[in-house]
Amino acid sequence: MANKHVTAFWLLPTLLVTSQAHADWECVKGFRDTTDAERSTMTHVLETAKAALPDAPEGWVIGGYEEISVRTSTCMDNEITPWSYGIGRTFNRADNVEEREATARAMAAEMGAAQEAKQPRIDALMAQVQERSAELGKAAEQGDYDRAEALRIEIDELSKQMDSIFNEGDPEAQADAFNAATMQDIEMSISVDVNAGSIYYPEMQPAATPEHVSRAFRWQVTDSGITRAHALLLIGRWRLGDVGGFETGFSGDESPAVASSVAIHAIADPARLDALIAGIDLGAIAALLR
Repeated sequence: MANKHVTAFWLLPTLLVTSQAHADWECVKGFRDTTDAERSTMTHVLETAKAALPDAPEGWVIGGYEEISVRTSTCMDNEITPWSYGIGRTFNRADNVEEREATARAMAAEMGAAQEAKQPRIDALMAQVQERSAELGKAAEQGDYDRAEALRIEIDELSKQMDSIFNEGDPEAQADAFNAATMQDIEMSISVDVNAGSIYYPEMQPAATPEHVSRAFRWQVTDSGITRAHALLLIGRWRLGDVGGFETGFSGDESPAVASSVAIHAIADPARLDALIAGIDLGAIAALLR
């Protein structure tokens, strides 16, 4: 997801269960297996969160990996901090594939024709560059440095002319237009992060708070011609972070497997974000928190 800054300060030491991880992070108190009760708690939270996510709207399909998996081992250095875990869902648009492919072919052909029309001028300038380069080499061999410098200046000017031709029609804007026409509104996603740690997005702005939600934020990001709307919904215990954003609150007297807070991050085309959020059973997720 673009421009996301999420730091679970306790995530690394509790997830390092492989031999490579042991080499990268020292667990002073050693590792232990998670208990049946802890695994059952996490599994219940994830199953409930998964069931609370919306089905694919008409014309869309659910894609991606949604299997529930919970930790089986943890470092005992972090017994008093909540464990981070989560689940997500991705939606892929399926009702306009042929239309988008046809648009892509038409736009690609148009851009190809424009490039083909430029090519004779580019080839002519390239021939001059090659000619001047050969002359420059001879001048340098003969010690005629004034001539060599004059030829270098000519080559630089010819190169600038080629760049100008390449940039006719604003290729970057054309690429953005291509992306907007062929890739806008083709994917949506929802992530549910339990005990996420510290969470911060530079662009997030306060927004109306739905029922069951402690804080809500919205923002939009346009990248390479594609605009995506974001919503961040914070449920449960959250406190202001020391350097901005929010941190998971935790009483310290309960199992680290318990859900103390949930961060829901939804991403979609601006026209679809409200409907995507409305399909989430926020009450069911909020009921998991203690």
